[in-house]
Amino acid sequence: MLLGSRHFVLVGHSMGGFLVSAYALQHPERVAHLILTDCGCPTGETFFHHTIMERSNYQCVKYPMVNRLPALEPDIPMSFIYGVSSWIVREPGRIVKERRIVSIVNLHVITGAGHHVYSDTKQKFNELVLGACMETDHRRSAAATVGVGHHLPPTASAL
Repeated sequence: MLLGSRHFVLVGHSMGGFLVSAYALQHPERVAHLILTDCGCPTGETFFHHTIMERSNYQCVKYPMVNRLPALEPDIPMSFIYGVSSWIVREPGRIVKERRIVSIVNLHVITGAGHHVYSDTKQKFNELVLGACMETDHRRSAAATVGVGHHLPPTASAL
C-alpha cells in the first residue's frame, strides 16, 4: 500500500491490538487487513478492568473486543500472530475465527517466539506480515478487475 493510501494493512501488538481493533471497527472503509500480534485485547481488557478500571464506565470494559471483532466488515481479513511461549492467551483468536465464518481469519503460532514476536522471530514475523500485505494487494487488484468489493474507491465510470 502506498503512503497516503485510503486503505491500509493495520498491525497492532499487545494492547496496541486493542487500539487498532477499535480503529478498524470505527473506520472499516480505511482498513484492508487487520493483523493482531500477540494481542492482549481480550486478556488485556480483563487485566485493565481488574487493575485500573473496576469502577469505570469505559466501553472496553463493558464490551470486550473479542465480542466486538466478529462484527467487523466481513470482507476485511484478519490475522492473529502469537508467540508459542507468550503469556498471552490464544483463545480469543480462535473465538473470532469461529464467529467470522464467512471471513478470512488466519491464526499463526510462531515457534521460538514469546510475547515480542516481531523481535524474537523477526524473519518469520516479517514473512507473515509481508505475506498478508501481498495477499491483500492481490485480492484488491482482483476485485478491482471485476469491480467488486465495497472498500475499493469508485472508478471514474462509476461516478
